[in-house]
Amino acid sequence: MSFVNVSKVPCCCSTNKENLTALMLCHIIRREVSCRMLVQYVDYLNLCFCHLGISSIPMFGLIVICMLLFSFAMLHVLTKFFFIPNFVTIIQYAPMSTFGNCYLFFGLFFIMPYYLGDWPICDHKHGALCALQISKLIGDILKFFVVGVMVICIQGHRVEGVTLWSSMAFLLIIMGYLSKMISVRYKMMADGVFDPPYEHLFLFRSLFFVYTFILILVLVFVVSHETYKRKATRGSTEHETFSDIDSDDEILGDYQKMLTFSTKELWWNSVNGYTNLHDYFTPLKIIMIPPYTLLAHVIPVLTDRRYLHGWSKYVVCSSLILFPFVCIPVCFSGPIWILILTISWFSSVLVFISTHSLRRPNFVWIFAVIGILISSVTMTLLSREVENLIWQYIRMRYRMDPDHIPLMYFGICEVFCLAIIVSDLQQRRMSDASFGVVVSLLTYTTCLIFPFLYYQGCYNTKTEIAITAKTETSVQFIFLILTTSVLHISMSGYEFRMSLFFYLSGMTAMYVIYQWMIHYNWVQPLATLIRHQ
Repeated sequence: MSFVNVSKVPCCCSTNKENLTALMLCHIIRREVSCRMLVQYVDYLNLCFCHLGISSIPMFGLIVICMLLFSFAMLHVLTKFFFIPNFVTIIQYAPMSTFGNCYLFFGLFFIMPYYLGDWPICDHKHGALCALQISKLIGDILKFFVVGVMVICIQGHRVEGVTLWSSMAFLLIIMGYLSKMISVRYKMMADGVFDPPYEHLFLFRSLFFVYTFILILVLVFVVSHETYKRKATRGSTEHETFSDIDSDDEILGDYQKMLTFSTKELWWNSVNGYTNLHDYFTPLKIIMIPPYTLLAHVIPVLTDRRYLHGWSKYVVCSSLILFPFVCIPVCFSGPIWILILTISWFSSVLVFISTHSLRRPNFVWIFAVIGILISSVTMTLLSREVENLIWQYIRMRYRMDPDHIPLMYFGICEVFCLAIIVSDLQQRRMSDASFGVVVSLLTYTTCLIFPFLYYQGCYNTKTEIAITAKTETSVQFIFLILTTSVLHISMSGYEFRMSLFFYLSGMTAMYVIYQWMIHYNWVQPLATLIRHQ
């Protein structure tokens, strides 16, 4: 791992923006690489200044604000009304404890589409991309912990001591190893050429993270499943009588047909945005009804708060048909995508001929998984477009260091969704689930940083893992915040209190102020840099 200085990456902004015409701005945008460095699907700078002829940067900022507001509204709808109900159904049906269930599956469903996606990471011509990717992931870790714990502290939660120390011990070990790795002596040549990387060290580091991560998941699964079995055994010791059984249909494992409603009424209950968007004010509800109705036709929502547990045969079949096309932006090779297409369409036909529209299926959690996957992939794609907007606007408007942008602003969509999920689980009185959600995201993000970069081709003879001084400063703050927060919770009787909320607020403010002081060269980073004159 080496240090890279990305502060000298050419900026696509200009000091004299007032006298620039649309043609001059277009020339700057097409000339500077950093303007289109992290473009995902739409190059907004090129579209606005080159094709639409906009010559005002404030006008472009107004367009960005409107698009951000719409994107966050869509993220709220996807998270609140599609992802959370399906995830709660998985929690109810999985044979594990609530904490273990969230620890194992939430990170897999929520963040894994990002790791599978085709996102510009390592480019031999532009070595700053790798450093920016690491900055993004390190910033995610800090934001996930701070925001997640602060939301838990608002309503309060008491965690078991064994659960706290066992989950955080694994995380602190990985963070300690990560901190040790990036504290090695930096190598920065005067001409900016790095020494040839050592492949065996790269492979060893990646495998260490993978094996540790697998070990954590196996231990959590075993302990969680044993806890669930003990609780189930105690519950089954109660005396059962025939009066406890409702009908012969339940003996056979089938559910009765609901003859009270017709198929059309059950379908309308699933896609009716005016009724299902109950948490929105009326003006916002009217605006969000069209996109919600469209999404409700392709994303099944299985929840015990609806008739037949939310089962809608035609919504499930259409979701299976469209699922392969939702996965197109995710980085799958042609044969793998054809395999997904075949399995998905075959499953759609099987569901259509083997289920009834008025009878809830036995394994309803399978269809909840389908809803989680589609909503999660859609949320990931939308989050990337938001990061694209943020990057292009800030690089055009301000002369900010490139690595500051991922550290400070990237990942805010995931954090926004995380705050909604944790708050909703707290309102459902599932505090163990909310804590498991936060720890799951931290573990998945930390353990998969270097395997992700290794298998994406960042380790090669031309490019090696590179970090910046600001990234190392962030890692040191993460390690400090994690250790002190665990001690704070332990000394508070294993309770998440408002005192921890104010402590994290103060530490986050100190981190932001310190990073901005580094940006203006008022202080040096927490890294010991070897500079060659």
